[in-house]
Amino acid sequence: MTLIKTNVVGKVRNIPLSQEKGIMALHEAIVNSLHAIDDAKTMVGEVLIEVRRDFQATPFAEGLSPIQDIVIKDNGVGFNNRNYKSFREAESTYKLKRGGKGVGRFLWLKVFDRAEVRSVFRNTDQKFYRRDFAFVLDNRAPLADERTVPLSINGETHPTGTTVKLCQLQDEYAERLSLPLGELADLIIEHHLNFLVDESCPHLVLREQKADGSTEEYDLNYRFRHEFLIETDADSFTLHNYPFELAFLKVKSGSTKPRHAILYCADKRVVTSEALAAIIPNLNQPLQHENGEGFDFFTLVSGSYLDQHVNRERTKLDIPSKPVTSQVLGKPLLSLAEIQEETVQQINQQLDGYLTEVRREKQQYLQHYVNTQAPQYRTLLKYPHLIDRIKPGLPDDKLDIELYKVRNELILESKIELNNIVAIQPDALPGSEAYTENFTHLLSKITDTGQASLVDYVLHRKMILRLFESVLTRDSEGNYALEKQIHKIVFPMQKTSDEVDYEDHNLWLIDERLAYHRFLQSDKPLSEGDKSSPRPDILLSFDKALLYTDARAAPYDAFTIIEFKRPMRKEYTDESDPVRQVLGYIDDIRAGDARTEDGRPIIPTKSCKFYCYIICDLTKNIHKQARLATLTLTPDEAGYFGFNPNYNAYIEIISFDKLVGDSKQRNQILFDKLGIAQA
Repeated sequence: MTLIKTNVVGKVRNIPLSQEKGIMALHEAIVNSLHAIDDAKTMVGEVLIEVRRDFQATPFAEGLSPIQDIVIKDNGVGFNNRNYKSFREAESTYKLKRGGKGVGRFLWLKVFDRAEVRSVFRNTDQKFYRRDFAFVLDNRAPLADERTVPLSINGETHPTGTTVKLCQLQDEYAERLSLPLGELADLIIEHHLNFLVDESCPHLVLREQKADGSTEEYDLNYRFRHEFLIETDADSFTLHNYPFELAFLKVKSGSTKPRHAILYCADKRVVTSEALAAIIPNLNQPLQHENGEGFDFFTLVSGSYLDQHVNRERTKLDIPSKPVTSQVLGKPLLSLAEIQEETVQQINQQLDGYLTEVRREKQQYLQHYVNTQAPQYRTLLKYPHLIDRIKPGLPDDKLDIELYKVRNELILESKIELNNIVAIQPDALPGSEAYTENFTHLLSKITDTGQASLVDYVLHRKMILRLFESVLTRDSEGNYALEKQIHKIVFPMQKTSDEVDYEDHNLWLIDERLAYHRFLQSDKPLSEGDKSSPRPDILLSFDKALLYTDARAAPYDAFTIIEFKRPMRKEYTDESDPVRQVLGYIDDIRAGDARTEDGRPIIPTKSCKFYCYIICDLTKNIHKQARLATLTLTPDEAGYFGFNPNYNAYIEIISFDKLVGDSKQRNQILFDKLGIAQA
């Protein structure tokens, strides 16, 4: 019988294989050779991998000619009748104990046009034969040009082995697979680490003939042991009665870019990997061995559980990424996260000496950065399990972002612990030792996160004060800032309080109480839709039941109006007199002309009070208009104040210098207490 019992074309078409994974076809051929050598019990096993390029084809961008064929030659047991029978059967279970899925050879036809096989073997009759055939993408005759001929004459022996020629690399895989020979050697080494780490591994050689007739060759065993490997170690762990083995490899590295990784293996082959820098941030750079050599750290994870849960193409593990409660045949279904957690614990132990120094240097830099630039994060340094997640060597801007994330993680931890304490268990009642210990620990966390948030908040105020002062000075052309620039610092223009978060405005510059407004609109017409309607810079409203109601249409008991003028503005007409402007706004509000953003009327109570703030420099005209309005000069002579009984309005004119000075005085105690007076 010569036909494979499957639809070969459909089988190959349905194999999911990305361009990056095209090298799997070569890996499968190499593993077949390694298995054949193991079956032959050969004392000195050898596998020769020969790359043949098409020097007539257009080179790729790197100047490399595309690979055309790859030949894999071994001195294994050969294609005897049992092996050939298995080859003819799709999904063969012949190599099941070795992890064989019976589909590896179909990858040959996924990546290459065909495979040509020539093999010498000794059959059960102890005679030697040569078997030749081609494996092609053809449902009617996938095995072509079959021929088996006897070689033995009068008991003559012959060296057994197989040569597989993978012919005509498919265009879609050509660019990713047509690498420099050194890079291809390293990919083969990385994939077959489980074989190479065993000293009995057959001799693997990668070779190619150049266009000029010279030969380039890599002894992969030698390269692995002398140019890659520094040390090896091993360990193991058990999860839900599933045993896992770990092999730790310290592999030489001359690069500044780390390649530390966990390599998950099934059936002695690397299936998938995870970068360790993403799991252990302190491993974001190559490590240095005591002999001075830089190295990357690889951990090979293997076990029967992984063997049982690898897909047929050996390109991924069919296990959930996160823990699940499901079971299979009464046994728990392990997740990659659980296996990773145990593995990382072992890695941390293995690398403890190296990581201790990395942590020490990182801690020193963090301490300096926090003390000099970011005091709001000072208390976070008490939590090494969170700080450990920050990569060493980050620039200051990224370090600030990471510390901000750590603070949020600590807040989340505190909330979770608080919920646990609130849900008091019988054995952890108030007054018990367990309750007291948990409560004390939680209180410390809440205090630390609160301090961090407070410092952040106060630092923000200090920065805003600096910004505000900067816009009050002349620019390089001698001009002062426009009033809208002042306005934007205090509250975004053409916005309402529904659109701006509490943390995103700076009304505290004028009065801390302004933060507790019920409704606010900024630089919007009092009568929505009427372009000619007056536009107070900022209008705030308050109601009596502020703490107890959400009613948007309730009559408002108080309004605050804020009007900004350009720094050092000198000319004011009667129409631009700021006192007259704010009183005009009050007239419009009392007349019922004012509307909210959604068109609802802004209704004042009969006894509604108005607080009007005019922010400007005290120029000659402003002094005159303040006196005409019968306002009183403040004791510090930096502003005016007064009450207009006809409007039930308190009016205050505040100079920019007074605004900044008063804000500084109100916040100075916070600056001093938190150690940022000079920050």
